[in-house]
Amino acid sequence: MYSWHWRDFSVFRLVDVPMKPISLTVNIPLASTPELLFENILELENWTSFEGYGPLPGIESARYESCTEEIVGRRIRVLNRDGSSHVEEILTWDCPYGLTMELKEFSRPLSYLATHFIESWTVRTGDSGTHIVRSFQLFPKNLLTRPPVWLIGRFMRRAIARHTAELAGAVRGH
Repeated sequence: MYSWHWRDFSVFRLVDVPMKPISLTVNIPLASTPELLFENILELENWTSFEGYGPLPGIESARYESCTEEIVGRRIRVLNRDGSSHVEEILTWDCPYGLTMELKEFSRPLSYLATHFIESWTVRTGDSGTHIVRSFQLFPKNLLTRPPVWLIGRFMRRAIARHTAELAGAVRGH
């Protein structure tokens, strides 16, 4: 005979549901070389050009928390203009074709909502020129935090589109 408990039907069961990531992508033309763009990404003083969008804060400062000789594995501590912080770790570095970073160790309030984000930069060359495809996967902690993380993604998409276009323009004029 099956015995059930009130928790079987509780909202607490929603907390352990595996979450499909929320994805966003921007595609921006690049008139310069991808190598120059990748070089600019490693110069942390350039990170403060990320201004955010709406309630999404811009970057106040970025510093290497661990700077290995190899680019893969470098950890960058980011302080945002609202006082929040996170770490970005370089997972893959394939200059001039692409890179992947993991955003993690979020401070509050984001630490309550998401486990981590994955950011990818991919260089695509075609008939219409060279494009930077910048994409994110946002991983909500659970079903209850999915709606606010989705909303964060909407603001991120606009902030990332503006920032990537500015980087592409800055690299062009370099």
